[in-house]
Amino acid sequence: MDLAAALEYFEAQPYSFEVVAVDDGSSDRTPEVLRAWEQRNAGRLRAICYRPNRGKGCAVRTGMLAARGEVRMFADAGLSAAQIESLERLRAEFQRDAIRRDADLRVAEMDLAALLRTDTVDLVAAEAKVREIERLRAETRLARIRAIEEGKMQLTVEQRAKLRTLLAQQAARPREAPVRRSR
Repeated sequence: MDLAAALEYFEAQPYSFEVVAVDDGSSDRTPEVLRAWEQRNAGRLRAICYRPNRGKGCAVRTGMLAARGEVRMFADAGLSAAQIESLERLRAEFQRDAIRRDADLRVAEMDLAALLRTDTVDLVAAEAKVREIERLRAETRLARIRAIEEGKMQLTVEQRAKLRTLLAQQAARPREAPVRRSR
């Protein structure tokens, strides 16, 4: 990804942002170049450089964990400005719709709670409300899947192959079991 183009693009957006650039053990001058960019763009760009090379999955994980924003986007060095803009549009549309769906879901949950507070619960109304709540959850999940698939369509064949490899590596990584506290 062209850092200058990315910074220029995000500067024109109506929200705050940060670009986190991760160097995965480069043996050339990349770390030095990234540090210079970081100094010239303080507050807008953070550089994370480490050695030895730990692989692309580690670089992506490091960057995503270091990012502070609520919404995060990963861009490999191969995305064009047009692809970034298109993916950003998809993200914004999904986020806007997700906020609406979340509000609808909260209202439906409040309606159900009110139905359940009565002495005699209207089972037909409660069942209808539960079905509405589940429909809203399913719509949100399907909208997320649609947005992801639309995002994939913005990628070249090579970029989709890289994404599949990255996702396969992530899926193969063992997950830590949740820590349970005894009372």
